[in-house]
Amino acid sequence: MFTFPTLSYVGQYLNVYNNNALTTLAFPYLSFIGQYLNVYNNNVLTTLAFPFLTFVSQYLNVYSNTALSVCNVPTLSYVGQYLAVYSNIQQTAFTFPILTYIGQYLNVDNNNALSTLAFPILTFIGQYLNVYNNNALTTVAFPYLSFISQYFNVDSDSALLTFNFSNLTYIGSYINVVSIISMDTISFYNLSYIGRFFNVTTTTH
Repeated sequence: MFTFPTLSYVGQYLNVYNNNALTTLAFPYLSFIGQYLNVYNNNVLTTLAFPFLTFVSQYLNVYSNTALSVCNVPTLSYVGQYLAVYSNIQQTAFTFPILTYIGQYLNVDNNNALSTLAFPILTFIGQYLNVYNNNALTTVAFPYLSFISQYFNVDSDSALLTFNFSNLTYIGSYINVVSIISMDTISFYNLSYIGRFFNVTTTTH
């Protein structure tokens, strides 16, 4: 276990990596990270808990933690650059219930057990959204996302059944929906602008 029970502020970055015996990483009162958070290559890490973290100035990376099943960041509202979660093969759910803003991109890929991806009040992504190669993913929900500056890519999520982007209005470059073989309906009810193209291929419709 690795925990700092009273730490509330990190002015620059927090790096946790290559710890082969670490099972739990907990910062119960950390609320602010001035630059970035990196958590990767911790082979037996099962629980990642930042229950009061609200602000990450630059980026948040969580990847290649092969035993990670719990990722708890319930109060995060702002990520200044990007959020990337990938190759965490035991993680089943990934949700940021009050995150509203991602300054650059959101990347979620190769999480083999991930079944639910939910950002219930996220409204803005400054560059692009990538969701691909999550073989157990059935639900993708971004009900309040309205703006993506560059592109939208959902690719090779073979079990995907539910796809909620009901308030998305603007995509600056393109939409790419590829190899979504289980879903029979793809809808963007309020989408009014795509800067370049819309590509849908290898689906059931």
